[in-house]
Amino acid sequence: MLAQAVAELFKYKLVSSVIILACWPVHDKVLLSRELFKYGIFATFSCDPSALEQAHLHKIQGVLYIPSPTDLSYKVNPGSFCSWYKWVVVGDSVPDIFQSVRYDADVLLINQRWNNSKNFYGTTRQGISTSLNSAIYIDDLYTHPRDGVSLHSWATWTVLGGLQVLFDRNRILRRQNLKHYPIRIATPMGLYAEGWYNGTFQEYLLDMTMATRELGVRSGYISSALMIEWLNASEVLVPTMLWGTEVNNSSMVLKLRYGTSDLGGGAIRMMLERLHKLDYPMPIWPFNVGFTYLAERESSSNMFMKPFTINVWWCTLGLFIVLALAQRITAKHPVEKEGAYIAALATYLQQDASAVPEGVSGRWSFLVLSISAMLIHAYYTSAIVSALMSAGRDGLDSLRALGDSKYSIASEDYDYMRYLMFDVQTNWDDLEYLKRKKKTSSFYQDIHTGVRMLQAGQTAFHTEYNQLYPHLRTFTDDQICKLQYVDTIPEVLTWVTATKNGQWTSTFKIAGAWLHEIGLAKRWVTRLRLRPPPCRAALLAERVNIDDIAPVLIITLAGALTSIVLLATASKAEATTSPPTSASSPTAPAGDHSNYPYNTFYAYPPYSIPAPQVIYVTPTQYPPLPGPFIPTTAVDPNVKPFKSMYYPRKEIAQPFDFAFPGSMDALSPYQNYYDHYPFTQYPSPPQYPTPTPYQPSPYPPPYPYPEYPKMPLYPSVSPYQAPPQVYSPPPAPYPFPPIYHKSNEMPSPPYYL
Repeated sequence: MLAQAVAELFKYKLVSSVIILACWPVHDKVLLSRELFKYGIFATFSCDPSALEQAHLHKIQGVLYIPSPTDLSYKVNPGSFCSWYKWVVVGDSVPDIFQSVRYDADVLLINQRWNNSKNFYGTTRQGISTSLNSAIYIDDLYTHPRDGVSLHSWATWTVLGGLQVLFDRNRILRRQNLKHYPIRIATPMGLYAEGWYNGTFQEYLLDMTMATRELGVRSGYISSALMIEWLNASEVLVPTMLWGTEVNNSSMVLKLRYGTSDLGGGAIRMMLERLHKLDYPMPIWPFNVGFTYLAERESSSNMFMKPFTINVWWCTLGLFIVLALAQRITAKHPVEKEGAYIAALATYLQQDASAVPEGVSGRWSFLVLSISAMLIHAYYTSAIVSALMSAGRDGLDSLRALGDSKYSIASEDYDYMRYLMFDVQTNWDDLEYLKRKKKTSSFYQDIHTGVRMLQAGQTAFHTEYNQLYPHLRTFTDDQICKLQYVDTIPEVLTWVTATKNGQWTSTFKIAGAWLHEIGLAKRWVTRLRLRPPPCRAALLAERVNIDDIAPVLIITLAGALTSIVLLATASKAEATTSPPTSASSPTAPAGDHSNYPYNTFYAYPPYSIPAPQVIYVTPTQYPPLPGPFIPTTAVDPNVKPFKSMYYPRKEIAQPFDFAFPGSMDALSPYQNYYDHYPFTQYPSPPQYPTPTPYQPSPYPPPYPYPEYPKMPLYPSVSPYQAPPQVYSPPPAPYPFPPIYHKSNEMPSPPYYL
């Protein structure tokens, strides 16, 4: 039963591997290991406590200590009592070694003596020597550095009920109350001096009128003080000369490394060499250090090309070519094809493009073109505005560029600047290049002198930006807008530090998480952190001078002159190829009837009636007509009238135009004239619609005017036969005839000379 209780305790602590410190016979070791293995616990026996040092600290390690006549506890390293080791002690009393363990030791005491003869050789042969209703009481062993060890009830275990944790909340609260135990805070003094400030160092750190000085130290010290206050401990301030370096014994890092202090009052950043020396219980301060200088406004004459990089310009050109070709391919009519490229260019330039295609594919390509042009134009204009509002921001972008510039350099005097950057050899090539070219004997200056040098415009001053911002109130708006920065330490989050694997580390981490959870840490940082002074000139659009737009003006004037030259060249070419009397109205060729029905049906209203045009024509030669025939009166006595005839016989005259003399002497009044006298057959008139108007020219037109002579009308010679009808055109092939023609297709009335 006792082995089952031990297994459940380790499972509650999330332990799967246990080291058993006991010098037992091999047979007893095998029996206990078998019992623990039944409940999923892997056990390892050892008579040497040094086996604990070989355990991996990346996972929780369980330790089962069973007192024996040969006590091994005095040989245990104190570091093995840290929170990574979960101890379970089986016995009716606390061994002497636990009287001086670490504060974060996690030790549980099973208040029962272990007996192998009962546990392994009892009546049940399964290690159960008590009844099912008996309980095993488990106590929490709490060790205070000043008050010593105390036992407190924590849980009970029974065979039927298993493990029941009753006082776990009390155990947590007990460890968050240090009972005013002193905690030492190693805090770097920085630039503090007794003659400079009328007060103690602690008063200086808490003075909010000096909140703009030593911000990394203030934030770290205040955070440490809040953690100590939450843990109900006493604060002991330990001033140090150095901050993040180890060049002498008065260093915050050294005091934390060797355990002479518990917390660090100066926030420092994580570095690889510090990870093996310090613990980082709480992040607190955004740290940023670099050079600040006044940059003159750069010339922006090429600003119309800068919004896009070269690759973007090439991509824009390729996109324009693709969309213009798509617009050309999807056009359905010659007029659309001819204007596809110009329409695409006008759309890209956000000008008027009214040539909307007719087809669905053409309109879709035009829609894609319009959206693409709109986006490109929006990106371009926004980049132009950004470039104007951030004038002078394209200054020095690296320490090497600062080394090649006209500026001298100076720096505020801090130990981390001396012993991590400027007074030691580093592996940063740009920084070494800057030091070789610019560093002088008067390199370190106080912040007031450095600000005056910065305001003069010839010096780049190195300091933490947040400490510099309050001193920029004396700068003019123009100087504030010209401020530029080159980082040596980009903005990084710094941490409150503690002793590596110290007995308070886990407690400090809980306290730091509590400060962030309730918002005190964020509120304190917001109170200390400053923002750079705003550039009021950047809130308005910058005025563009003549130098900025000079290239654009030159290109525009050159384009205008080029258009005039092209116009003159085209006029001269037209004058040499066309006669002066020829009309210049664009019409279709004489034999081109392909698009005439479409253009006629979808014609646009004319804006003006064209003037009459002179057409040179040749009269059409018609075949000669038959000679005249004198009309005579003829009566046929052999023809009898019909009964239905109610009118007397009438004399009829022979037709004058188409009489053929000698064919017959006379015609009967009752005979049909067209049976004896043939008439001239003319070709059928053209179908509707009429052909395309021919181009005026001196040579004869393809169709005569008029197209066919008017046929004469004669009265009928017989009441039973209808007179000849004049030719009427067939019905129109279209449902509705055109209302009007295009202005350039309306034939003018010919004027014959």
